[in-house]
Amino acid sequence: MRQFISFIKKEFLCIFRDTWTMIILLVLPVMMLILFGFGISTEIKNTRVAVYDPSRDVATQQIVNNLSSSEYFIIDRYLSDISGFGLIVSNYANNIQQAIFIMFFFIMTMIFLSGLFTPFQNMPQWAQIMGNASPLKFFIQSLRMIYLKGATFTDMQHLFYPLCALAVFFNGWAVLSYRKKS
Repeated sequence: MRQFISFIKKEFLCIFRDTWTMIILLVLPVMMLILFGFGISTEIKNTRVAVYDPSRDVATQQIVNNLSSSEYFIIDRYLSDISGFGLIVSNYANNIQQAIFIMFFFIMTMIFLSGLFTPFQNMPQWAQIMGNASPLKFFIQSLRMIYLKGATFTDMQHLFYPLCALAVFFNGWAVLSYRKKS
């Protein structure tokens, strides 16, 4: 028990000696509390749904009207794209550390080519071509349209369709490249 107590004392001394460790231990939890408490909502709103209704009777029409008037329905294709891309990386990576580094490289590349920091139109032609393969580009453009212009789904359809195409591409590639490991 004495060894355990001396170990704890030593660890606390190391923590209090290092300024960055103290900042991480004290500031980050407060930031996360504020962010998750006030900034991030896990509530699903404005999801678009397609309904196939061959019967076209009154009951199903009423259900469709209730769904379309609800504010709790836009399928976030960006998450589907990134999930598919993550599955591709996990299919080719040999271990978790390799997958983390590969994802870090590609996510950072997507961030730089998305137009988040610099205007997309000011990038060289080769960077714009590579940026068009990034789901983050279309996601950021739609977020800008929503927050700055108050855009609706019909205003952003030209951004939604490339996200759908990238989701089909990434998830299809993930399914085709899957190898069962024993």
